[in-house]
Amino acid sequence: MKKLWSAAAVFAILAVMVLGAYTENRADGSALNFPNVEWGMTWEEVMTAAGIAEEDVLGDNAQGRFSSRYGVAEYEVFGQKADSVLFDMIDLGSGTQRLTIVMINYPDDADMDRVLQEMTKSYGSPVPELINYDIFSSIDSSGEAKSLYSKQYAESEKMKIWAGSPLNEVVPKEQEQAYMKTWQEKIYSQEGSSSFQRGLTDDQWDEFTKNARMAMVLWMNEADENKGGNRVYLNAYIDQAFDEITRRISEQ
Repeated sequence: MKKLWSAAAVFAILAVMVLGAYTENRADGSALNFPNVEWGMTWEEVMTAAGIAEEDVLGDNAQGRFSSRYGVAEYEVFGQKADSVLFDMIDLGSGTQRLTIVMINYPDDADMDRVLQEMTKSYGSPVPELINYDIFSSIDSSGEAKSLYSKQYAESEKMKIWAGSPLNEVVPKEQEQAYMKTWQEKIYSQEGSSSFQRGLTDDQWDEFTKNARMAMVLWMNEADENKGGNRVYLNAYIDQAFDEITRRISEQ
C-alpha cells in the first residue's frame, strides 16, 4: 500500500530544490575562491582549510572590531611560492568577521605564466573586462560617497580578469525592492557607518546590479614596471554583502 507524503516531507523536498537552484545560480561566483577555502569562512576555518599553522601566521596582523587582516609568508599557491598571502576578514553586521578579500604577493622573479596556467585550470578562461564598485573610494568629508564610484579593468598582457555572476542574476526578482533599499542601509548602527555601497541610489540600482559581480579575480604581472607588481587579487565583497543583506531581509 502506497503511503501519502506528509506536507512536511513535500516542503523539505521543495526547500532542497530551491536551495539547489540558488546554489547553481551562484556557482560561478562562489567558485572564484582561494584554493581549498570558501568565502565567508572565519579565520579559524581558513587556517584549517588552507593548512595554515598558528606559527606560520605573521605577527604584525591588523585586528580590529569590524575587520582584521592576517598574513602568511612563503606560502605556495597556484604553482609558485608567494612572498605573502593576506586574508581580509570583515564583519558586515552579523557579528562575525568572515573572509572577503585575499591578496597574494609573489616575488619579482616568480613564474607568473605558471600562476596564470594554474588559475585558468581552476577558474576557466578570463573575461575581457570588468567593472568593479569600490566602497572605499570617492568619499566626501561626511564619510559618504558623492556618487557611485566604479573602476573598469581591461584584459591585457599584464592583467587577466575573472568575474562571477552578475548581481542581477542572483537577487530574487520578487524581493528586488527590499534588496535595493537594504543595500543602501548603513552596515553598522554606529554613527558614521557607511552603507553597503556608498553613493548608490534607486536610479543607479539597475546599472549597479548589472555590472557588480559576486566575486572577481585579477592576475597582475607587473614586476618589470613596479617592484612587487606580481600579484593575484581576489574579492568577494558583493557575495558577502549579498549574504548579510539576505539575512537581514529574512529577519524582517
